[in-house]
Amino acid sequence: GVELLTSDEIQEGIRRIMTSHRDFPQRIQGHPGIVDSRQCGVILALELATRTSRYGNFRDEVMQYFMDRGIFLRPLGNTVYLMPPYVIQKRELLEIYKAIEDLLSEL
Repeated sequence: GVELLTSDEIQEGIRRIMTSHRDFPQRIQGHPGIVDSRQCGVILALELATRTSRYGNFRDEVMQYFMDRGIFLRPLGNTVYLMPPYVIQKRELLEIYKAIEDLLSEL
């Protein structure tokens, strides 16, 4: 319940995610494959420089790209959303960011 959410471990995880999500868009800022990025707490949204319908083929291809790498991300149209669990480790976040950078290099 609430005790778990307010535990030191979970609060540290939330801070780690928020900091990483703030830093990652700065690292890829100016990349031609990114139109915009938005962060709300532990949620990071990256808008890719493509046009597609919300549930079109591109969305399915992007989702499969990440699934093939063992990463479950939820693209809606050309926007990829990262909503990691609070217990995610820094190295796991870095793996996700690397996969996003790899995708951007293929666009």
